[in-house]
Amino acid sequence: MRVVSGMRRILQATQVAARQAAMLFANRAIILLYHRVAEGQPDPQLLCVSPQHFAEHLQVLRRWGRPVALRDLSAGLRSGSIPARGVTLTFDDGYADNLTQALPLLEQAQVPATVYASTAHVQSGGELYIDELQHAILTGRDLPVEFELHIGRTEYRWSAAPPGKVHPAAVDNLTWPDSARERIYLEVCELLRPLNAAERAHALEELRAQLGERPVACSQHRLLSPNQLHALDSHPLVEIGSHGRDHVVLANLDRDAQAAEMRAGLQVLERILERKVESFAYPYGSPWDVGRRTIALARELGLREACANTPGQVVRSSNPYWLPRFLVRDWDGEEFERRLRGFDRPQPAREVARE
Repeated sequence: MRVVSGMRRILQATQVAARQAAMLFANRAIILLYHRVAEGQPDPQLLCVSPQHFAEHLQVLRRWGRPVALRDLSAGLRSGSIPARGVTLTFDDGYADNLTQALPLLEQAQVPATVYASTAHVQSGGELYIDELQHAILTGRDLPVEFELHIGRTEYRWSAAPPGKVHPAAVDNLTWPDSARERIYLEVCELLRPLNAAERAHALEELRAQLGERPVACSQHRLLSPNQLHALDSHPLVEIGSHGRDHVVLANLDRDAQAAEMRAGLQVLERILERKVESFAYPYGSPWDVGRRTIALARELGLREACANTPGQVVRSSNPYWLPRFLVRDWDGEEFERRLRGFDRPQPAREVARE
């Protein structure tokens, strides 16, 4: 068994090396993955790029390569014509600052972009669970000395009181240090990440009851409203695509549930935009979050393309339903240009790891 496994790894490594060598002589385009353009403090998920840095990124892009809309890159992929040093911008989740902060800078630089919106909170004005937890755990009122979370049959418990060392009368005086709050926040986010929508909603209700917080959207984390989505999609530089409805790990669902989740996100956007939505970005989007069934569904739903969250370049042989993207952080222009040069080095996209 070990011999077979070892031979498989050698074969995979050989195939990757061969694809990488072939890419040296091919035109390559890259897709960049942003989330927000904002001065995010705190920003525990590292989703924010400041407006100043984003403006610097756009200047570098125009100097370094050829900005191209995703729809045009997709058309080139199908015709076998990939623009040399083509660079495509995408934004995931659908934060309102994509309109208020990113769009004016895109207009100034005349750079197109695709914005992928999750639709569960579009009508309600709510916020993503990572943002609700940020307010409840990181920046909200002081945490209770002890609280817990039940997921399935497992209980997770957090306590500020050293066992057996704190007198009950002194318990109320305990406070959580910032480092503990951040650790707990990241732990809870990781626990909620693989859940389906119903399981995640149940977990959030349990936490709200203990933390004394209700889901009131913070202006800092506001998502695009229906009117804002329509306004953004009407701009000639921007196209709205779907990021699903509930931002769940699709590969954790059965085929029918995956199809329902993907179709629901598309339908909400199509009602708002009054047009067919043709582009999709897989929530989370890593090779462990997306399965072969998911990619097949993207094709069956009649989408034009679907984007992943795994590094690699777009070349003539790329799968339009598994387009790799490079994640961008809050780098200044100099660092961004250095990273961009690295993004251009031949790197085949990693294939999905699940059925």
